[in-house]
Amino acid sequence: MLNLFRSNQLILGVFLLGYALILRFWLLFAAEPTKIDPDFHLLSNWLWNELKEPIWLPALATSLIIWIQALLINSVVARNRMATEINLFPGLFYILVCSALPVFQEFSPIHLANTFLIIALGQIYRIYKQNRCMDNLFNAGLVIGLASLFYSPYILFLLPILFGLNSLRAFSLREWMAVIIGGAIPLLWLLIFGFLNDNLALRWDAWTSQLSFMDIQWRALRQYEIIGLLIMAALIVAVVLNYNANIQKTIIEVRKKIDMLYWILFFGLVVTIFSASVGMVNLLTVALPCGILLSFMFTRMSRANAELVHLFLLIGVLVYHYLTFAGVL
Repeated sequence: MLNLFRSNQLILGVFLLGYALILRFWLLFAAEPTKIDPDFHLLSNWLWNELKEPIWLPALATSLIIWIQALLINSVVARNRMATEINLFPGLFYILVCSALPVFQEFSPIHLANTFLIIALGQIYRIYKQNRCMDNLFNAGLVIGLASLFYSPYILFLLPILFGLNSLRAFSLREWMAVIIGGAIPLLWLLIFGFLNDNLALRWDAWTSQLSFMDIQWRALRQYEIIGLLIMAALIVAVVLNYNANIQKTIIEVRKKIDMLYWILFFGLVVTIFSASVGMVNLLTVALPCGILLSFMFTRMSRANAELVHLFLLIGVLVYHYLTFAGVL
């Protein structure tokens, strides 16, 4: 299967949608509707109300969102020559990570916010050795601010954008301010909208209610949740241990851009810590860097080994989903 995605032909991106549907078909045929997340607020709540019926629509919409995100990721990685060969692996493994746990298959504000994080990453990568980049910096901050209107803890992703900026070019207070002002604009829109509709306090409370510190409510972890936690922990450890391999024999520009992925990975965990009612779904905050970095590992493997390992991962995820949705775990 992987050999099909070793090419960077645009038409093959359609098959990524089929890959996503294979991994996420359980909820497409669910007998009961996806449960409503009590933490849905602002734009996430509005979109949920538009998509919640019929019962299969949220799962299909989530699959389409992840597919579009995969296409964006492939474009960003290819344009910046970050992998040793140009292929569709980054989007493929992003889909695999976003579908790995059963809870990841449900409609979530984090899926929506990740779209803007991908766009921000593409914007910040454009500034390397560019004299005029204020528009890219402002846009990067702006889309992070928009992401926070879906899931407010994502405003903290302004920090890896700023740290990455400091890595890609010399420090400039003016450039930092462009990012910060861009991030603040959507919040200003939120306040203006609330003021004009005479519900300013309600809108602001809805945004801040998703922010908390160490509000970890893991409950008594069930068996399938423990397995999911171990899967994500193993994935994070694997990509961290492969840091040297990922930057080896790469030019300085690519090293700095890969370093930024690790910053996003670290702050993805920070965002989880500052999220209200932390649960397994919050681990989606690390899906972007983990998916891309995992793809680099498979690109370096021999074709035979890559096919075999991917097949085991795919079968393992599908069996894990079956045992979970069948109530065995």
